[in-house]
Amino acid sequence: MNKLTYINIPNSVVEIEGGAFVELQGLTNVVFGGGITNIGTQAFAFSTNITAISLPSSIKSIQYGAFQNLVNLTNYGQLR
Repeated sequence: MNKLTYINIPNSVVEIEGGAFVELQGLTNVVFGGGITNIGTQAFAFSTNITAISLPSSIKSIQYGAFQNLVNLTNYGQLR
């Protein structure tokens, strides 16, 4: 079983590659640093236990299916 439950992506990261965190069933919370501009295709798809995502205003592109099937996502928003 996957033990990773929380991801805090640092400001130095500008892109999340497609499929980077696909099907991480233990993952519940994702916080993006202020440098992120692109989230790739199906980057977090089917990580069905994610309940919270915070996106920075630096986001320019979210590719198809990046957050596909996040059925437990109840807390999402944009960081300033």
